[in-house]
Amino acid sequence: MKLTYIPLSNDDIIRVVGTGPISTRGLPPTADPLLELLGPHCYRHKVILNLETADGIDTSGLAWLVRLIARFAQSTGKLGLYGAPPVVRHMLDVLGLAAEVPIATNEQAAIALVLSPKHPVGSDGPSPNGVPESHPPLPPRAFGGLPPPSDAG
Repeated sequence: MKLTYIPLSNDDIIRVVGTGPISTRGLPPTADPLLELLGPHCYRHKVILNLETADGIDTSGLAWLVRLIARFAQSTGKLGLYGAPPVVRHMLDVLGLAAEVPIATNEQAAIALVLSPKHPVGSDGPSPNGVPESHPPLPPRAFGGLPPPSDAG
């Protein structure tokens, strides 16, 4: 994934755009593209990451997003993700990570998340249900209503 810093407003929110597949494949295991772009204190800031032009995600990208969220939670900053395409949202839902990697629907919602004192991704801990209102919960049977596997063999 290529990350680009977008200087826009005079507010204290750092805007970053991610393009291409969400992946760290081919990078060292400890690599963090956001840290490389913004510097060693990036987790102390309010950062929103636009994923509108992300065209997929692999396991290394999932692991990176989860690590990012954990790093922001351990520091004084906040992270807001938004605009992920359906393929990325679907992957998060299927793997049960939608609550761990909440994604707002647009930039305004992501800004509201990072400005909120009860932001689900960052130092203030999860919201009551772990998912921002902009991301609907999974239906009770996410796998097409298939019956549970039977014990008969």
